[in-house]
Amino acid sequence: MLQLNPKRRLAAFFVACVLALAVLASCNRGSNQLPEVQGQEKPIDLRKKPVGFGLVTAGRGEQGGEAAIELEFSQPLVGSQEFDPLLVVKGPNGEVIKGSWVLSEDGLRLRFPYVDASQTYKVLIRAGLLATDGKTLGSDEEVKVYTGPMEPAVAFASQGSVLPAKESRGLPVISVNVPEVDIEFLRVRDNEIAKFFSEYQRGGRRNGWQLDEGSYDSGERKSVRDFADAVYLNRFVLGGGKNERRLTYLPLQD
Repeated sequence: MLQLNPKRRLAAFFVACVLALAVLASCNRGSNQLPEVQGQEKPIDLRKKPVGFGLVTAGRGEQGGEAAIELEFSQPLVGSQEFDPLLVVKGPNGEVIKGSWVLSEDGLRLRFPYVDASQTYKVLIRAGLLATDGKTLGSDEEVKVYTGPMEPAVAFASQGSVLPAKESRGLPVISVNVPEVDIEFLRVRDNEIAKFFSEYQRGGRRNGWQLDEGSYDSGERKSVRDFADAVYLNRFVLGGGKNERRLTYLPLQD
């Protein structure tokens, strides 16, 4: 999913009122950096890189699009060892959080996705945690991790949606920490439909969309306004609680 601020704009393209193709547009692109956290808590615990095998960082990460505790080590870990007895996660009230750790492909990072955003957890790392070169940590270590708030994000739930004129649930939109969005609808002109799909479809998959001319993904793209006309603009309320990933169907029957 693309990262957007709450007031960024979504756009959808309709062919003969049936085929809906989605595009996200905004005045500037969001970064992949974590948002700043108010107060004394920090989302990432940075420390000096250890000599030999040791913990490098402890903080908030993501696993499957959800908030997770992420621990990074200076050397790859043995993937066959049982991580759950070696790393114990405790919640804000000292309760043990059940779940399993996930090792990254490079073996340097462990992620624990069974946590909530904007919460503080303690992780006890046992001395017996083993690196691929046979070294262990040598002593127990406890770190405090603040997961931080989930970054505001919104996107269409698919590359394209077929919407019948009647009895449709609407256009699906996924959002996190975005209360409302502006939606602009553009209708592809009848005599431009062939050119439209020729320009924006590559290898059977719909490629990048943009409202202005210029390069995109190292290739030249025409503006969709060369093929379509704006026909409707409105603001839709998405709702959802804080840090809640929400699926909303926008009512488009009328």
